[in-house]
Amino acid sequence: GLLFLCLWRGRLRLAGLLLIAAGLAQPWLATAPDIVVDEDSKVVAVSDQKGHLALRPGRGERFVRAVWGERYGVSETSWPDPGAESLDLRCDSEGCILHRKGQKVLIAYTTNALAEDCKDADAAVSLTAARAFCSDIKTVDRIDLRRRGAVALWLTPDGVITRFVADGLGERRWVATTQTPHLEGVYRRGNAAEASG
Repeated sequence: GLLFLCLWRGRLRLAGLLLIAAGLAQPWLATAPDIVVDEDSKVVAVSDQKGHLALRPGRGERFVRAVWGERYGVSETSWPDPGAESLDLRCDSEGCILHRKGQKVLIAYTTNALAEDCKDADAAVSLTAARAFCSDIKTVDRIDLRRRGAVALWLTPDGVITRFVADGLGERRWVATTQTPHLEGVYRRGNAAEASG
């Protein structure tokens, strides 16, 4: 839009203002994700009906919490306590289950939750390594987050859509690789465990 304004002549160049306005409005027109997890697996949030985020209680990563709050707004609904339910979310001390739009997504804090609930879920988000437990469903685990950055998930009647930070960076020379060498061994061990199990 700015190039259009600068390079074009006549009244037609004012169309650049429309392009700029559309670009600025885009973040507010996009559908808010149902689940967001930061790259360190410390901040987890679920959206409410207004698209505002309810963040899992915790004191860490204040900067991430502040940025997400400014971007999406903070939900008036609190993250449910263990044994309680809100935001289509039922939690216990091991993790939570989100039922929304015909999808059942496990948010696992521990490997116990993975072992118990992966078989009944359509997808899983794990704050620990999860490949040995949830190989049959779409899974985002701690290793994915370290390799590819924070993730947003949208639940639809047809399935679960995931988008990592790395997905928007593309493969450019100035973008660091998303492979993390010290975690590759963890993946190989996890895959070996799956094969032998």
